Amino acid sequence: MNLKQFATRNRIRVEWDYGNDEVNNHWEELDEWHQKAHPWTATIKHGRRRMTISYWTGAAIGEPDAEDVLDSLRSEAQDIASGSTFEQWASELGYDPDSRKAEKVFEAVQAEYRKLLKLLGPELTDELLNCESC
Repeated sequence: MNLKQFATRNRIRVEWDYGNDEVNNHWEELDEWHQKAHPWTATIKHGRRRMTISYWTGAAIGEPDAEDVLDSLRSEAQDIASGSTFEQWASELGYDPDSRKAEKVFEAVQAEYRKLLKLLGPELTDELLNCESC
């Protein structure tokens, strides 16, 4: 099943707002790509539950769709769901395992995964992790 079919079958909706807290609160800390990119706030809805995340698209790309954010969540959650340690995760993604900044990114991805589990529940989260990209 692809991500579009997954979103449709499970009635997952995404609402987009242009801008996000990272831009509003941490502009000076953003790298050059992020300063030129489009910042979005995605609110993912499943039934009465919702999850809000920051999402970025390149400067030449318009408004993303539900499959884009689901693909991003899926790819980030796969390593966390498999039980990767910080050192394994850092090594696989090219981060320095001695970096505190990388450790903060890892912790943020773990927190996002926990939010995803609350949004979808364990069964649908597993199903999402096994979906194909569009």
